[in-house]
Amino acid sequence: MGTYTLFIAKAPGIMDALKRDFGFSTVQAAAILGNLGHECDGFRTLQEVSPVAGRGGYGWAQWTGPRRRAFEAWCDNRDLDVDSDEANYGFLKREFSTTHDYAVRALRQETDLVRAVRVFERKYLVAGVPHYPSRERYAEIALDAYRSADRISVEALEAAGAGEAEWLDSGLETLERGGAAVAARPRVSAGAFHDPDCDCSSVSRLKRGPLLETVAPSLDPVTTLAAGPAKGMLTVAPTIHDTVSWDARPPKAPITVLNRRPKGIVIHHTASQNVSDMSLAHAKQLARTIQDFHMGPRRNWIDTGQHFTISRGGYILEGRHRSLEMARGGQRHVLGAHAGSACNADYVGIENEGTYTNGLPPATQWTALVQLSAWLCNQYGMSPDDIIGHRQCKDTDCPGDRFFARLDELRRDVAAAR
Repeated sequence: MGTYTLFIAKAPGIMDALKRDFGFSTVQAAAILGNLGHECDGFRTLQEVSPVAGRGGYGWAQWTGPRRRAFEAWCDNRDLDVDSDEANYGFLKREFSTTHDYAVRALRQETDLVRAVRVFERKYLVAGVPHYPSRERYAEIALDAYRSADRISVEALEAAGAGEAEWLDSGLETLERGGAAVAARPRVSAGAFHDPDCDCSSVSRLKRGPLLETVAPSLDPVTTLAAGPAKGMLTVAPTIHDTVSWDARPPKAPITVLNRRPKGIVIHHTASQNVSDMSLAHAKQLARTIQDFHMGPRRNWIDTGQHFTISRGGYILEGRHRSLEMARGGQRHVLGAHAGSACNADYVGIENEGTYTNGLPPATQWTALVQLSAWLCNQYGMSPDDIIGHRQCKDTDCPGDRFFARLDELRRDVAAAR
């Protein structure tokens, strides 16, 4: 993948947060992203390479010296991973509101992108060697990514990194999906990091990267409730075992319910063994194992990350608390932690037990997935075309190559089942 792919995926969401939290214009937010992109190599290198002195810089802004220590202490006090988007945005927001509020005031005076980039560097970062052309290039990419939002193609991302095309002016409006171009797909994060394939249990065989699937501050519930029921809403759902039935632990904190419907469904695999136990007892144990892992020390999330889980035996279980309740209502949905900040707030996550890099889900699991997806599409007024794989939200192998190759078939089956 190209140099800018991770940056392109993350920049629009961060810009949204900056505009909301500080009233920045789009140009001003892009200027900030341009500087951050230069500092951390498009979010790919959080630790400064070959520092001149000491430990060097760390994080989005390459905080050094006392500012690095302040960042690390701030994260420790809040039990945040210093690599996470939540930690980096949170500390940036803190400095903007306190020690470096003068940089915010200065930036608000600028309307030209180049001037805004330079003013922000001088007021907030004070780099030893500014390298303005690089900062300005990142700012241009952030601005175009924001304006293009969910309409950037995979080919365009790769071309941008390889210098093979001037994609910034190309007007591309599609994203490749299994060889077919479709409109308005979610942003793709395909940078150098390989995040876990949902990593539901300790038996996962995939490398864990430094990014956590935590909810960024930019994803607070701020939209209004959609009016009216979803068209074609089904009154009968497939059998779904709620959190009470599988003896779920209570969440650590209140579950966030967003006052809007989701846009689509993200398909996952658990990257665990393709077991032969097809029983309901096993399915319930699977749900407990996933929850224990997600709430345990390696993740420390408030609850199960995904909304629903399907065992290889075809049993459907509620994942995060209140997911089933909200889906039955068809108007609101629960904020998950299953696919990264590009998709968590807008997509229902369905975790499928097994590893499907080479193998395929058994018929029982496939049928349950079709039924659940069809019901969710009807409940929320979503199109089967908006069923996507986890790898379309972030850089991961999930849901496995063979499973991902069958997503077009899944969409067709879901459309027929409605």
